[in-house]
Amino acid sequence: MVLVVVQLACSSAGDIGSIDSGDDSAADSCTLACDGAQRCGNGTREGAEVCDGEELGGPLDCADIGYKSGSLSCKADCTAFEVSSCVGTQTGCNGLPIIDTHAHIWPDTEAKNTQYIQQLVQVAISAGVGKILLGLHARHVSQRPPTYSTNHDKWILTLAATYPDIIVPMLGGFDPADPKASDYVDAELTSHPAWKGIGELDLRNKPKQTVTPANSKEMMEIYAVAAKHKVPVLIHHDVDYGTKAATGLAELKDALTKNPNTKFIFAHGCLPELMEDHSNLFCEFEIGGKEDIPAKFADRVILGTDIQSPDLSIYQPPNSSTPYKTVIGDLCSKVKVFPYPTQKKITHTTAEQLFGITK
Repeated sequence: MVLVVVQLACSSAGDIGSIDSGDDSAADSCTLACDGAQRCGNGTREGAEVCDGEELGGPLDCADIGYKSGSLSCKADCTAFEVSSCVGTQTGCNGLPIIDTHAHIWPDTEAKNTQYIQQLVQVAISAGVGKILLGLHARHVSQRPPTYSTNHDKWILTLAATYPDIIVPMLGGFDPADPKASDYVDAELTSHPAWKGIGELDLRNKPKQTVTPANSKEMMEIYAVAAKHKVPVLIHHDVDYGTKAATGLAELKDALTKNPNTKFIFAHGCLPELMEDHSNLFCEFEIGGKEDIPAKFADRVILGTDIQSPDLSIYQPPNSSTPYKTVIGDLCSKVKVFPYPTQKKITHTTAEQLFGITK
């Protein structure tokens, strides 16, 4: 009796696995297809393949991925588009417009802020950003008083009217601990349909020293108003600031559970453990943390920069800053690892649907 050891292997490209009898005298061997594995070259885009043969996964020509013109094809290894025949310089992220869902005004004077936003718009356009969601909540401690100002909401509406093709206004100039906050939010959303969301709201925020629980009575009323007007709420919630981490996390879970019709956006990163149980939780992914975009929840990920400085740079912990255009490029590099249809969702289509943004 001869014992035969069989080893099956599928390459990452889904090649046929071979079965060797182990008998050197054998004249032949048999092969076995690897079920479920992607096979580059079969004309069907599968798994992590960006494209396969003539199946390009969405774009039809070079213009669809940000070039001026040209014929688009797929690289032989299915990992990227072949752009050697494309004409011009590519714009956007693989030709896709990025929506920056997290930007702030500079709350010094309206004149200085207007100048800052004018420069931001120019740099954003050159970086391939299609829309900027602009808002402000609590001012930094060094900029107080006041901590909150409804005048800032007026500035934002004015800027949105000045740059209607790129600025999308976010409502946030109120104190979330104010018992009348939900009345203000309801009145603003009713009288100004231009508002597309609420936030960023600083709930538990260490740098700004705010300690509003995610499930406070006032916040629960604001979530209800958001659901009524069908706008999402972008929140900053450091679960371990001013309380134990378990308590801060429980606050957020409670808010998510009791407000199933409200769309929540967790600012500055993703919480996969909560996204698993709560389909109404989205996340705003930024550059600066160690984590990557969670592939399992890529259809609920949007991009943001948290830009809030007139020098057009973004603070990067612990002690550095990065130019806005560089940050957009870094975000794009995180997105490009996904198949093209997923890239579209992360860069702009999920945000368009979430905020009700029209092109």
